[in-house]
Amino acid sequence: QRFKPDVVVGFSWGGAVTCQLISSGVWSGPTVLIAPAHKVLSDKMGRASISPSLPRGTVVFHSTADTIVPMSHSEELCKCRNTRLITVDNNDPHKLWSIAADGSLEKAVWDAANEFKSDAPK
Repeated sequence: QRFKPDVVVGFSWGGAVTCQLISSGVWSGPTVLIAPAHKVLSDKMGRASISPSLPRGTVVFHSTADTIVPMSHSEELCKCRNTRLITVDNNDPHKLWSIAADGSLEKAVWDAANEFKSDAPK
């Protein structure tokens, strides 16, 4: 409860954990998800799928070449309003190294943080 991050970034299983934090109301701030495995985790645990209403401005990266987490899982998750799905089409599979190398991930984190800061009471 004392730790208050500026932005939460969740990749794969970490994306599933982030979705659970959002769904349970523990987190509602700036969020960046990378190939979130929320449905894969739910299936493995035999539970109903976690499809939270994502916080405003959430960015989700997903590769069209991902063979671990289907793209359709992120597409469904991004049907929420005010979220953005960024597809990576360069044969960069699940780990999405390219978004770190080309600066896309860093930009998404800064954009998410700044969007929430601009709404803060003055």
